Amino acid sequence: MLVRHAKLCSALVSSLVAVVTVLAADDAISAESFSPALRSDFRVTTRDGIGIHVREVHIGNPSRREPLILVHGARVPGIASFDLKVPGGSLAEELARRTGRVVYVMDARGYGGSDRPAAMSRPPKESLPLSRAYEVVRDIDAVVAAARERQGTDTVALFGWASGGMWAGYYASLHPEQGGAPDHVQCDLRWDDRTRNA
Repeated sequence: MLVRHAKLCSALVSSLVAVVTVLAADDAISAESFSPALRSDFRVTTRDGIGIHVREVHIGNPSRREPLILVHGARVPGIASFDLKVPGGSLAEELARRTGRVVYVMDARGYGGSDRPAAMSRPPKESLPLSRAYEVVRDIDAVVAAARERQGTDTVALFGWASGGMWAGYYASLHPEQGGAPDHVQCDLRWDDRTRNA
């Protein structure tokens, strides 16, 4: 069953890359598109003082197009969702290569390299959900501000995976002026009847 899920996930990622490739078809392929991906990790701080881990991925000299921010879902952090260090395992690298954009992979609070809420050190029954949607919107806002400043652009593109699609959509509904082209995509996978969408 796990192999079937992995194949389905691989097929979904291939489909998403194909969609992005079609959207970016007007971009010329340069010699830089065959260069190795460059990665750098940094942290930003939200308005409520939470440290958020971000990875920047780009190929050679990226274009001045608006940056793309990848928002993971509720189960797996950003790097594990979008930038695995295995052949063909980095959607972030593939998107950077095919679109010429700088791609940012973020970890919402409580995930990956971001600050963890104090509730994570207590038994689960003693705490409410750890990362509420309005809090993750704050995390996205901090990453958007950093990406805009680093790239010198007025807008960004958001790509949300599973719950990340809902979080990105929530952010976009509150900040329509921050978004550029309609690059927001939500992906919800249903593995079987026992899986419920958030």
